Amino acid sequence: MLSNSVASPKSRHTHKPPLSLKKSEFNLVYIGLMIIMILAACGTGTAQTTPTDSPIVIIKRLATVAPTNTPSEAEMQMTQQAVARVPTYTAPTITPTPTPYIGVFIGEVQDPLANEILDPRDFVIEPTPLPAVRLVCGIEVAPVFGDDWRQVSAAVNAMRCPIQESFGFRGRIQVFERGVMYHRIETNEIWAISQEDYWYITDPALEFSAAGVNVPAGFFPPEEVFAAVWATFPEIQEAVGYGLQPAADIDVNIQRFDGGTLFLDLNAGQVFVLLVDGTAYGPFNGNLDLIGSLNP
Repeated sequence: MLSNSVASPKSRHTHKPPLSLKKSEFNLVYIGLMIIMILAACGTGTAQTTPTDSPIVIIKRLATVAPTNTPSEAEMQMTQQAVARVPTYTAPTITPTPTPYIGVFIGEVQDPLANEILDPRDFVIEPTPLPAVRLVCGIEVAPVFGDDWRQVSAAVNAMRCPIQESFGFRGRIQVFERGVMYHRIETNEIWAISQEDYWYITDPALEFSAAGVNVPAGFFPPEEVFAAVWATFPEIQEAVGYGLQPAADIDVNIQRFDGGTLFLDLNAGQVFVLLVDGTAYGPFNGNLDLIGSLNP
């Protein structure tokens, strides 16, 4: 039994590892250490951190401005010497002198309106008369009045259309210096006609005697009802003046229109246009042929 447990020297020598094997193990250990060192070096890097929402602190710096030092007298003189002086510009004063006048001296200039009294009527622009408007009327103008009165377009436009047929009557007439008066006896109507105006008086209940009227030589006082109208209305007296002849009988023909009346004196063959506003146009010549046939 003992012999089996104790090995012989020859057998121990046989199982001893060779020297070359130990050297390779050393190399392996060295390589392993190098790998460990390399891994350790890589592991020492900065570890990644998770970003946080921490506030950012901004540092503000205040700049303090120091007061400027007052320059000394010497520094002020040096600055003044460095700035060029600019002379102050003064506009030249021009003394006016008389200018010699070349030409003919005709006197001082005068305002032509300085002492003149202006008349407003000189500045009134007369309106241009409108041409006569031809109207289609239901009643025709009586041919006995003729066509001369139609030459005044203002009269034609104002009269417009007849409103009734013409008719005649026998009355009284008195001719004056600047006009004439007519009296229709049955209706007691009076027409006092001057050069530009006329007056129409109905039923004049007037009494007047012209016996006390001082009439110049060669003239006649107003007679009959004409005297009462002449004395009662100063404007008529001023417009027509004194009588040129005594009162007499007369044949008259009239025709009424929208804007006035055509008034025909058959004895004289004259036509008056009497507008409703008191304006009178005429006298115009009537249709003398027809008038002659009416007064044989």
